[in-house]
Amino acid sequence: MIWFSKINSQALKAWFIAFGSGSKIIPGRALDPLGSSMRKFNNAHTWMKQVYDHGTLNLPEIRATEQARTDLRSSHLLDSTNIQLSTLGSLTYSDWVRFSIPAGNKDFEIHRCLLILKNAILLKDKLYINFIDYWKELRESYSYNHLISTPEHLYFFSFFNKAHQGYNPYEAIKGLKMGDADFPAAIDWDIIKNYYKDKQLSKAADKYKGTIAGIVERQGRTNFATALELITNIPDAPNVIASSPLTQNKKDILTNIVIEISKIKNMALNQILYGPPGTGKTHNAINHAISIVTGRDVNELIAEQKTTPALRVAAKKQFDELVINGQIQFVTFHQSYSYEDFVEGIKSVVNPKGDVEYRVENGIFKNICIEAGKRKSPSLSFEDAYDSFVQEVIDGAGKFELKTLSRSNPFNVKISSFGNSVAIPQTKDATEMTITKSNLKAYIENGTIKDWKSYTTAIGDHIKTTYITKSATVDNTNKNYVLIIDEINRGNISKIFGELITLIEKSKRIGEIEELKVKLTYSGTENPVDFGVPNNLFIVGTMNSADKSISLVDTALRRRFEFIEYSSDHTLLSNNIEGINLQELLKTINSRIEILLDKDHMIGHAYMISVQSKNQLCDVFRNKILPLLEEYFFGDYEKIQLVLGDNAEFNKLKENKIVVSNPSSDQRNLFGRDIDGFEEKTIYHLNENIVLQKYDDVSAEFFTSIYTKTPKPV
Repeated sequence: MIWFSKINSQALKAWFIAFGSGSKIIPGRALDPLGSSMRKFNNAHTWMKQVYDHGTLNLPEIRATEQARTDLRSSHLLDSTNIQLSTLGSLTYSDWVRFSIPAGNKDFEIHRCLLILKNAILLKDKLYINFIDYWKELRESYSYNHLISTPEHLYFFSFFNKAHQGYNPYEAIKGLKMGDADFPAAIDWDIIKNYYKDKQLSKAADKYKGTIAGIVERQGRTNFATALELITNIPDAPNVIASSPLTQNKKDILTNIVIEISKIKNMALNQILYGPPGTGKTHNAINHAISIVTGRDVNELIAEQKTTPALRVAAKKQFDELVINGQIQFVTFHQSYSYEDFVEGIKSVVNPKGDVEYRVENGIFKNICIEAGKRKSPSLSFEDAYDSFVQEVIDGAGKFELKTLSRSNPFNVKISSFGNSVAIPQTKDATEMTITKSNLKAYIENGTIKDWKSYTTAIGDHIKTTYITKSATVDNTNKNYVLIIDEINRGNISKIFGELITLIEKSKRIGEIEELKVKLTYSGTENPVDFGVPNNLFIVGTMNSADKSISLVDTALRRRFEFIEYSSDHTLLSNNIEGINLQELLKTINSRIEILLDKDHMIGHAYMISVQSKNQLCDVFRNKILPLLEEYFFGDYEKIQLVLGDNAEFNKLKENKIVVSNPSSDQRNLFGRDIDGFEEKTIYHLNENIVLQKYDDVSAEFFTSIYTKTPKPV
């Protein structure tokens, strides 16, 4: 064996004996999360379905139940304390359902593994990130085909990657830059035993051989490796899928999963949704935010909401919950919006004494940056927790009540002059019992009860539950946060972002190689910690292209954002509202606007999306579309006539024209004489049935004649 001939030594012999003499051989660096009873995620799928459907996980044998729970938890798919799916488990199980992965079918193992990895990346789960990093390391030296076709080598590296007395055989192999050619065939363990001729080593070698052979038999292991290859080498994924022994249907599902992963990986941290008014930019900003947080493909979210409107209601509810939890924030820019509103500024406040004070207060952007980057919030110390409890009792004004844990007997609590707690049973001639602060500390920190057990445990547990437990350590860096900025182009970007316009770049975010931090304008001098923008904060802006063309946007903003266009989609409208084809109506109007102005000024489908009757359409034209056209064309009614087909060449009857023109002929009556230059002045006015809201007098032809040319009378 080439590899063995290069590293055989007394150090390797000692290593074999040290790690092969125990009762069980453990990998030095695991390559997958599979537990002893979870040889494949197929088992996990069945268990997770039971948890999802019934909130339980019970197998025929108690021992099997406990092992299943342990394996799911070690894989981060089950909550660490309760029988409920973890965040990773919930996202993954939902994806298994969404991609129609059947429980109990072993042929979908790669699909299951790939979707777990997809969501683990989204949640920045360190367990799976380590697997991914290790796989990338292996692939630097060995080809995918070699590792999969000879899985013995794959797990040989995993088990050999640990050190004994400073010697690590994996690192030795890596240091010699070995590759596929150094492992041309299966490992011949007899060569190793015959070389050293040592009983202890022979016994250890046999144990390694049996352990690795056992893992190789569990095909779920190599399926996980295939999933690692797919997610780390997206460009070559089609070749990996094509070479797999799966049926075409299963290959197609894998391809769709890879496409979704590709979109997530390429998701821009900063993006602006732009387009004419009424094209659904703000509407779909909600979908973009949900996509960023959950990992769902935004186009898939939009498509399913079009076909099933009830899913839009569910999406909005999910969005509102994420806003309440602080994971998504929403703000609208305007001409008066400033750095002081967005980042931080000095604000005047009136203190309890009635005096005016000036404080530096954080804006929405700084707050969400702090929340998204929050890695640890240490649990409250006993001293701080007890101080809060004392204040709670004082605020109760002698009416603070608790109950004993064993019998639920109510008692009141007050604070003595020495700061100790005093328990007063709600009985006749009750004796006051002092529970000292030190006794409560001993119970909370060590479980020691010195006296007055019923009252010590009741007060102590209240302090723990209310103050200490609720301040548990948190890590927000493993989830994505979103700030939606509506009408982003209406604000002065340079003025609002200030020095932070540089920090929002992907390469300058916290955690990136070129991360940057700055001292903020107001708090920088007093704050020893410089400010940076975390790499899990996404910014989604919306921009009305009719308000400001994308070509006129500040260069600094353009360079740091990815622009996603939303156009008017007439196919979303009805094709028959009392004989009126709204699709053709909007399509025709926009085609004319694009010629007379540009595509940035087209009319969005949202203006007509809710129209259910001719009268409603009349109202939309009167109150929304006509004022918009007047703004677009600066009151040039001749062009508005062209947009609506009211020009003479379209042969409309006068009662069907929206914009009616009349040559002026009464100048002498108005001014006493004719006005030079205005002899042929044309006066325009809107159809009085629209202006006076006489919608019942408006015929369907009033609108159909916009997109259908009226034949010229003979």
